Parts: sequence; C-alpha cells; structure tokens
Amino acid sequence: MDELLGKKVPFSAQAEQAVVGSVLIDPACVPAVMEKLRADEFYGKLNRDIYETVYYMFSYGITIDPVTVLNQMRVRGVYQDNCEQYLAEVMRMTPTAANVLEYAAIVRDRALLRRLGETADEINSMVYDGSGEADAALEAAERKIYALRQGRSVGGLIPISSVMQTVFDKLSEAASSGNKIPGISTGLPDLDRITLGLNKSELILIAARPGMGKTSIALNMALYAGMNLKKTVAIFSLEMSREQLVSRLLSRAALIPSQNLQTGQLTERQWRDVTDAAQTISMADIRIDDNPTLTVADMNAQCRRVQNLDLVVIDYLQLMQSAGSGHSWSNESRTQAVSDMSRMLKIMAKELNVPVICLSQLSRANESRQDKRPMLSDLRESGAIEQDADVVIGLYRDGYYNKESENPNLAEAIVLKNRKGATGTVNRLRLSNVAMTMKSEWIDRYGMLPAGTHVLCAVSGGADSIFLLHQLKAMEKERGLQISVAHFDHGLRGIESDRDSQFTQQQCDALNVPCVVGHGDVAAYASDHRIGLEEAARTLRYRFLDETADRLHCDRIATAHTANDNAETVLMNLCRGAGSRGLAGIPPVRGRLIRPLLQTGRQEIETWLRENEIPWVEDSSNGDDGFTRNRFRHRILPLLQEENPALLEAISRTSELLREDDACLTRQAEEFLRKNLQDLIIPSKALLSLEPAVAARVLRTLCGSGLSLERTQALLRFAESTERGTLELPGQKVLRCRGMLIFEPRN
Repeated sequence: MDELLGKKVPFSAQAEQAVVGSVLIDPACVPAVMEKLRADEFYGKLNRDIYETVYYMFSYGITIDPVTVLNQMRVRGVYQDNCEQYLAEVMRMTPTAANVLEYAAIVRDRALLRRLGETADEINSMVYDGSGEADAALEAAERKIYALRQGRSVGGLIPISSVMQTVFDKLSEAASSGNKIPGISTGLPDLDRITLGLNKSELILIAARPGMGKTSIALNMALYAGMNLKKTVAIFSLEMSREQLVSRLLSRAALIPSQNLQTGQLTERQWRDVTDAAQTISMADIRIDDNPTLTVADMNAQCRRVQNLDLVVIDYLQLMQSAGSGHSWSNESRTQAVSDMSRMLKIMAKELNVPVICLSQLSRANESRQDKRPMLSDLRESGAIEQDADVVIGLYRDGYYNKESENPNLAEAIVLKNRKGATGTVNRLRLSNVAMTMKSEWIDRYGMLPAGTHVLCAVSGGADSIFLLHQLKAMEKERGLQISVAHFDHGLRGIESDRDSQFTQQQCDALNVPCVVGHGDVAAYASDHRIGLEEAARTLRYRFLDETADRLHCDRIATAHTANDNAETVLMNLCRGAGSRGLAGIPPVRGRLIRPLLQTGRQEIETWLRENEIPWVEDSSNGDDGFTRNRFRHRILPLLQEENPALLEAISRTSELLREDDACLTRQAEEFLRKNLQDLIIPSKALLSLEPAVAARVLRTLCGSGLSLERTQALLRFAESTERGTLELPGQKVLRCRGMLIFEPRN
C-alpha cells in the first residue's frame, strides 16, 4: 500500500542479507546478534524466516551451517524452492562477518523507522476520525511512542516460539545471576521467600486499616531498593508532602524517632547520623511527586520520561482522583471509579514493565469480626482491585487494637493473593525504624570495603560481632562482597566457649556464610611467654585471623570494635601516659585489618538487634573486673558519661582529629626523609629547621616508635652541637660528624 501511495518503505535489503550471511559464515556471532536484533525487525520475509530458524537452532543447541539451516526450514515449514540458491548468494555477497553488529544496527534502525511511520499513521487516523477526546488521544499517542522507545509493540499476536525464547532468556538470566529471587528484594527476606520479590509488570497491593503501617513498609521497600540495590524509584504521594516523606526516610535511615526530627531535639551524635543518612539518601535515585490531584495517566506520563525506572510506589489508591483525566465520575459510582483506576494501574505496570506498589485502605468489615486480620473481601470500594493485583499483602498489627501489647510495632504481613505461587503469613514484622546500617560514609572515607572485596569477619557471638556480620550481609549484593567468618575459641570459659562456637556456626549457617573455627590454649601461651591472659588471647586471636585470611585469600579482615571500645582504649592509654598515637585510639584501618563499627555505639547495636529479634551471646568474662578493660568499661566510662552523655562522640571526634594530625606529621616526615636521608645519614641543620613535632616524627621513624619524649629531646639537643660526638640509645647509636647525623645499629 505504501508503495502504491508513492511512499518509500524504510528498509535495507543489503544489510538484512549481510546479517543472514554473517550468521551462516560465522555461527559464533549469533549470541551477539541475538542481543541486538529480533526476527520481526527484518522486512524481507525470507530473511526473517532464515534468521528465525537460526535463532531457534541456537536456542536448542543445534549445529548451524547452510545444510542444517535448510533442513530446519523444511521441518518448520518455511522452506521455499529458491532457499538453497538464496543462502549461497547471501553468503557470497557478505563482505565479512566481523561487521555483523553494524549490519544489525542498520536493520534495527530501519525497522524502528517503519514502526514509527505506522504509529504516526495510527495517531493521524485517531485524530482525523474525530472520535474520542483530546486527552484520551494524547494518552494513547504517548503510550504508542513509549512502546516504540522501549522496543515493544502495542498489542498484536506474537508466535509462541518467540515468547518461548523470551522465557528461556529469563530463565538463563536468573540461573546465571545467582539471586535467590527473580525480582527486586523488599529488604524483608521472609516476605521475599513467599512473593519472590517485586517483579516486573506486577501490581502489588499493600492493604490495611489506617495506622497499621502501610506507608512505613512501602517506604522501607523504596528505601532498600534505592539505597541498597541502587534502583531508580518513583514515589507518588497523594497523602503526604515531599518534606514529610523525606523526613520519614531520614528517620528510617538514621534510626532516629520521627518526633525528634520534627522537633529538632537531636543530640550531637544524632545530628551526625542525620547528616550521614541525608548524604546517603541524596545519592539514591528516588524521585517524589506530592501532587494530590494526580491521575494514573499523569503518573504513567511522568514515569515514561524516567530513564531506567525500576520501581513505582503510590500512596494511596483511594485518594486518587479523576481530576485532569478528562472524565468525571459524578454520574458513576465510586466503585466503578476505583475499578477503572486499579485496571489502569495494572496496565501501567505492564506498559512500564516495572513493579508498581500501590497502597489501599481496607473497609471496616474486619472491625466487626473477632479475628481482625484482613481478608481479600475487605478491600474497600471494589472487588476489581483484588482481580487486577498480582500480589495482595494485608497488614495486621496487634498493637493497633490492644493498647497493652508488649510489642506494639510488631506486625504480620499476610500474603492474601500471589499469582506466582503460595500465600502465607510473615510473622513478627517490625514496622519501626529498622533501616540502621553501618556508616557508609565512614567506610568509604577509609576505603574499607571496595567493590568485590573478600572480607573475613571476626565473630565471637557477642552483640557487636553479630551486628557486624548482619550489616556486611546486607551490603553483600550492593558491593559485590564475598563474606567468610572466623571464630576463635580461646578455651578460657569451658562450656561457655563451646556454646559460643556452636552459636556462631548456627548464625553463619542461617545466613549461608562459611565459618572457620580456630582453637588456642591461651592460658598455656600466657604462661610460656609470661604475659597476661588479655594480651595472650589478643595475640593468638590475631594470629588465627591472619592465617585464616591468608588461607582463604581474603582482602580484608573486619573486626567489631565499636565507639565504646575506642573510648575505653583512649582512656586506658591516657592513664598510661601514651603519646598522640595512643590517644588517637583504635585505627580504622591497619593494613588489611578494618574496623567498620568505630562510629557506632554499643547501645545502638543492642537496640537494633533487639528490635530485629536477632540473638547474641553474653560473655561472662565481660563482668569480671579483674580485667583492666572491664574496670574502665564498668566504672570509669559510666561516670564520665554522666558528666557528658555525648562522651563517645566527643572521644571519637578527638581521636579522628589526632589521627589526621598524626597522618599529616607522618607525610611531612616521609617527605623530609625522601629528600634528605642517604645511607642512614641526615643533615643536622635540615632536621633542626623542621617544626619540633615533625622533627620528632623523623627521629621516631629512624629510631623506632618507642623512642621516648626525653630521648627525642636529647637527640634534638645533640643535633644542635657542631662538635663530633656519639649518643647511645637502646639498640642504636647516633654519631655526629661535620654537621651530619649518622644512625647506626648497636652491636
């Protein structure tokens, strides 16, 4: 018809023949071509039949060459008398199979132009027929253009062979990805096991009575997808403003009650947590529209313009209006309006090919029942909602009805409908702020966990190490981590030590993390080396961690030192008269050893574990004040915290400043030595020209970090003299000659 009307149909016979010839000449290029080109993008029927046959043969592992292709064409009923001659001709005409992707790009470009022309004709017909309203025509036009942009057609019969290939592609992708669920994780593993995550083209309905936590669970899902999985998320809020939503997101990410954020009553530590959370959330691709008059068509139009959209959240269905749609529901029932909107939401999910989470109110029907858990029949205003939704999740919280409930924030997520499989109930789902994670800004500042790191996590079974393990596990997919666990049984507490080992192994099995258990006789080692039990246990533990990391080829060893541990270390070093390095506390990184929890307090950790009902074991030796650290932990630190509740934050901040100063001194000392040191000789004048702190660091670098303040000052006075001389130091001798200092080891 186009030819009769004088229109030239866009296609390239040469490019189509070159693609066919290339896949026959070099079957190894078939996978690359399959990723770029579909059979229906060929204009010539014979070219399309040949390519579809090759596609089929590759999918089922059949050898591809001209003879087998001709045979399969006969089997498939697409063989023509000239096929053999045509195959030989296209193979002869193809310049080289090396450029097959260029030929495929030309074929695809011409196919897109043809579809664009067809779509333009359809839109023209729709406009000039005079049927329908302008808004409806515009919506239809946008939908057709969007389908073109996504590489899909609107409607039309597709051969089952093509659909089968798509299904096999998805199966292969799922098998190679290694993910336990095909969709986007909700961040709630028990719910993921039932629903298999949030899958493309699904309409997921979260339904509950007001105040049950619909918005909380939806925001947790959105936050997890945006922050942890780096997905692009669109949130349409018809109930709350953008600012209210972001405040709730901040509350979840920083683990701070919403009331504190609203009133601004925050401690210094909470301000830092909010700042860290704000930076992390700001990096997530989460977009919010709080227009209360949005229609499904408006949402769909906005989503079409978002590149690489992964998830849509709508809060909530019953607030959606027909404003701006060109329709009015004044003469129709609200039931019909909600039915139409739920159907449009399902169409939107299919068209965008993303999961759409929509919140919905329940009717009061459950209020009259003794068991107030939601049922599908409780969906408010329309039975069409349950018909259109792929997954329906009802929320029930006993604390809503029972004001004396011990755990008012615990809820049940009841999967009432699931097109993919089973229904069921996820018990003890917590809807408070459970999104606390390790401080990612702190971790990234010191480069602790780069992508693809194999990290060995030291786990004792105590609260700190169990929290560290769970946080590393939560970051596993986002950062591509490989996690192993090492547990050292020091044998000091008999049955309790055995219990800790068994508990750690159980936790690792539950999280599917490999665990290596080591044993050591700490008491014997301490006796042999005439050292205390604390030092002996520490030495053997780190030796075991190093050996295990070497054996497993780990890049990092993560230990669960917290802000409390750092404060205790600083105070003990202060009492011992340590220098700036001692007062800098526990270093965040030392070689491959990392301490991701140094900015996190023990109280925060235990609160998080309790709220998420994650168990840990108690170490009875932590209550023994015979150990120096325990005396600081139980007596001195609490007294200081009474004077300054933000003591941990203050010590952490001071330690960090001292570490920065120490690093600066080290850099200056290294630069001085690089320029002036030759064969353990430095010019006295150059040394004395330095700032005293830098000069001291130079001398400690040359003589060892154990050089005392008195000996450092003596060395500087020794350098000021111009006469020959010798200064004896433990293990070293310094000679002064002709304005030079010569450092020699003592015999």
